[in-house]
Amino acid sequence: MAIMKAILFHPKPGQSRLKFHIPYDWTDQRQRIKNLPTAWWHPQQKLWSVLNTDDLKKKVLDILG
Repeated sequence: MAIMKAILFHPKPGQSRLKFHIPYDWTDQRQRIKNLPTAWWHPQQKLWSVLNTDDLKKKVLDILG
């Protein structure tokens, strides 16, 4: 059985969005991410993003564990 993990991509200096991947089976976490302000799904990259702020980064990390 494969271990599934969320992947948080470290933003480059000045990058306005924080991008991350959530495993498909993580439905509860995905729903919580969808409810964050500025949450956006990038279908071509299969990534989620939120504005790169300290508050949103903390919320994302809390959700993803």
